Amino acid sequence: MKDVKNIIALGIIVALVPFLGFPASWKNVIFAFLGLAIAGLGYRVLVHIRAYQNPVRNEGEQDGARVGTEESKSAHE
Repeated sequence: MKDVKNIIALGIIVALVPFLGFPASWKNVIFAFLGLAIAGLGYRVLVHIRAYQNPVRNEGEQDGARVGTEESKSAHE
């Protein structure tokens, strides 16, 4: 949630930069930095969402039951 709040804050800063009176060359650098920051935070959020939606299964695990246990044998019979 912290990353999402940071993305929103950076978006607000991006919206305000044109009105703050910076020289054009500074604006280009500021926009490049803010764009990279937003992209990096967006990537972190994406990785977190994917990790939450697709948990990694342990080796030998199928359909929530370990292979070779009675539970998995009865589930597949």
